Amino acid sequence: MSAPPAPRAAVVKRRITLAVLTLVNSTNFWQRNLLYALASVWPPNCLDTCEGATFVPICSSCGAASLGSESEDTCRACQECRIEEESEFYSLRDAACMSDAQYGLLASVSFTIMFAASGLVAGHLTDRLDARKLHAGAVLVWSLSSFVKVVSPNFKLLVCMRLIMGVAQGFNAPCSYPVIAYHFSMAERATANGMYSMGTYFGSALSTLSLIFAMWVGWRMTTTAAVVVGIFAAALLYLTVDRPPQRYGATDGSETMVKAIGNAVRYVRRTSRLAVLYGSTSLRMTATVSLWTYLPSYYARAFPRNEVAFSLIYASATLVCGALSSSVGGAIADRWAKTHSGAHGFLPAVGALLSIGPTAAMFYVPSFSASVCCLLVVILLSECWLGPCMGLLIKDVPPHMTGTQVALLLVCNQLLASLGPWAISLADDGSADIRRPILSVVVTCCLCSGVAFVGLGFMHGEETVAQQRPTYVVDDDHRSVTLLPGRDLINTETAALLANKTDPPDKYLRRFARRGANVSVSRHMALTIGDATHNVFDFGAAGDGETDDTAALQAAINACAKTGGLAVVPAGHTFVITSVTLNVSHTGLQIDGALKVADRDYYTAKAEGKDVIVITKGITDVAITGTDGLIDGGGAAWWPHKGDFRPHMVGSDRATRLLVHGVTFLNPPSHCLELSAAFVELSHVNIFAPPSTDAPVVSHNADAYDVHGAYAYVHDVNFTTGDDDVAFHANHTLVENSYFGTGHGASIGSLCDAWVTNVTVRNVVFHGTTAGCRIKTRPKCAGRVWDVLYENLTMTDVEMVFDISMFYDNDHPYPKDKKTTLKIEDVTFRDVTSANHKFSGSFYCDEDSPCERLTFDRVHLVTDDAWTCKQSRSGDACCSHSKGTATDVQPAGLTDCFAHSL
Repeated sequence: MSAPPAPRAAVVKRRITLAVLTLVNSTNFWQRNLLYALASVWPPNCLDTCEGATFVPICSSCGAASLGSESEDTCRACQECRIEEESEFYSLRDAACMSDAQYGLLASVSFTIMFAASGLVAGHLTDRLDARKLHAGAVLVWSLSSFVKVVSPNFKLLVCMRLIMGVAQGFNAPCSYPVIAYHFSMAERATANGMYSMGTYFGSALSTLSLIFAMWVGWRMTTTAAVVVGIFAAALLYLTVDRPPQRYGATDGSETMVKAIGNAVRYVRRTSRLAVLYGSTSLRMTATVSLWTYLPSYYARAFPRNEVAFSLIYASATLVCGALSSSVGGAIADRWAKTHSGAHGFLPAVGALLSIGPTAAMFYVPSFSASVCCLLVVILLSECWLGPCMGLLIKDVPPHMTGTQVALLLVCNQLLASLGPWAISLADDGSADIRRPILSVVVTCCLCSGVAFVGLGFMHGEETVAQQRPTYVVDDDHRSVTLLPGRDLINTETAALLANKTDPPDKYLRRFARRGANVSVSRHMALTIGDATHNVFDFGAAGDGETDDTAALQAAINACAKTGGLAVVPAGHTFVITSVTLNVSHTGLQIDGALKVADRDYYTAKAEGKDVIVITKGITDVAITGTDGLIDGGGAAWWPHKGDFRPHMVGSDRATRLLVHGVTFLNPPSHCLELSAAFVELSHVNIFAPPSTDAPVVSHNADAYDVHGAYAYVHDVNFTTGDDDVAFHANHTLVENSYFGTGHGASIGSLCDAWVTNVTVRNVVFHGTTAGCRIKTRPKCAGRVWDVLYENLTMTDVEMVFDISMFYDNDHPYPKDKKTTLKIEDVTFRDVTSANHKFSGSFYCDEDSPCERLTFDRVHLVTDDAWTCKQSRSGDACCSHSKGTATDVQPAGLTDCFAHSL
């Protein structure tokens, strides 16, 4: 059976969205750069007369201008010709009586000041309001601001409208990138971003062609055409583009704009790679903007007879060569990155440094044809930087800060870039020879940015291969996959022994586990922790691995009561404890050594009913961090006692803003992290326990993290345990860039009378888990599970890749007269690859409440010939009361399974 066809509606929707956004981006750059073309137009019949002449507005006197070596007669002749030919019809500068200094101000500072300010506001608002309405309104505003100058072209009004345009266009990128990220998976996102970036070159090409349009129909009609297209694009945007849901569940909705921007700035300051990225891209943008701003003016003065030819060539070169450089550059960087993680920094460096020679040649070769050939080479070399650099930005910033960081980067780029044209305008005396000021700015910026990009490449090249996304080789008959060396996040040696499994496929596991605890920067939120530090030894701790040090540790924590602070467990020592309580806000527990949970009999005698670490109800800003810190729960003594009390390693009751970072939890007696807390981050946390079957000592209910509070963010963790790796019971949770081994996978539930939405699991490796993507609910319950995304997952040796069941714990006596009203809908599985699994997946839903809109996109189960599930079932028997679509799914048969499931 062939693969099922793609659902046309979804494909068409994505293509329309991308096309509309590209059109909007085109109008953005067309109207932004239109000023440069309209200010460089000579009346067609004055090209010969004005060749080599200094531009002096027809409202000014040649005698008052600085003409250099040019005669005043030549200037007057040019002015008289322009007056006779009614130059106000063709040239915006003559219509507004604009001098060179005024043009420089209008072209640079007047736009970028407001663009910079509004970009930061846009980045904040886009994450909180309807991005579609914001975007459409912004397009309408910048289009109308362009039209106003048609009515009254005076310099003061032009400045005002340029300021308004800067405000509106600051919303373009922050509103666009989240929409693209929502509609396109990670595997498609680079291509989609490349297509969107083509709007930059379409718009720039149209602005250059506008010089020719203005020579035919005048600058007013040319501007009106751009405005009409902009208004049309705004209407299309509002009518066709969907608002993306807020899927980056680490954003505190109460955070003010000033605080959000301040946090973003501080994050850049303390992240050296981001600081270098900001500086290098700003310098590169300065070179680009300076060149684009003054190229039409240079060619109009140096080769006035070829003005029309230049407009056509420059428009074509900008469109073709710019788009080619951007798309091919991104593809080369991605391919290069497979062998060197610094490739996304090195490629922009190569482009910047190699473009210096052709740029200088472009201004000094004697002929027009040779000059434009150099221009083509410059564009091909210099436009390859944006895609790789945006990738590096998104890679290094937390999800909740992406919109603000995109806006902040563009603001910095534009602010510095505006200084380039302004500096050139100061050195421009209006003569034909403006080569030296242009080259001084462009070459300096290219050289400095090239050096900075090289440094950025080396900084990213320092990453270990263990932190890269796993890569797999599939054999010819698609029956097995092999992990390439150095490409996986594997379990630690300790966990491999506990699980009684063979060693992992490569040696990089232990390096990942060690390095995970050395990263001290939270990607989620900046907690406020008091400055005081209190070492447990100062309160009488023994640290000998035998003496009960609970009282000393609790005393160190209590010492933080007044001002907050850190209770420190020093390295090189083991401290035996029962239960301690974090009962004060702005307090942290710094575990550099080891905490060992007391044996079961002693613990129950001292602290029965209490978790190992208790976080008190209602407190805020609490951190449990460490550098190679370890908490050993001694779970083997607890697991056989299934019906008795077993403590959680960390338990919280309605706390707020909790960070767990750089700590390893070993052998938890029960659930490891049972956190009822809002705004939680788990970062570089390891949780290890043996599996629940097939091990010398099996664990029981050893969940790694049970999510019981909204807005949780889990990243760069290694959960290898005996039950659910993550169990979702709350809304707005994001799990990414992690490794799950021998547990029960990424599970939603079990649920009854509960509502869960906005859950994302992406960029996760599963190895040896009993399930991959799992949703489990109980019969005869109310509630809803919706807006769930499993994306970019790689699985090996899992038992069941997909498992949706509304009959979890079906042996329980439920009331027979009650109907199930709980709904499971709008669940997407995208870019999932699995091999050596036992079963493909099952979807067992209740006839009273069928599962709906299950979407499978690019799912490759490479070792299956047919769709299989448990109980020796296959094909249609794997689906019951389930509706969904399957696009590019291997093996075939899932579409038919859904079709016959009702």
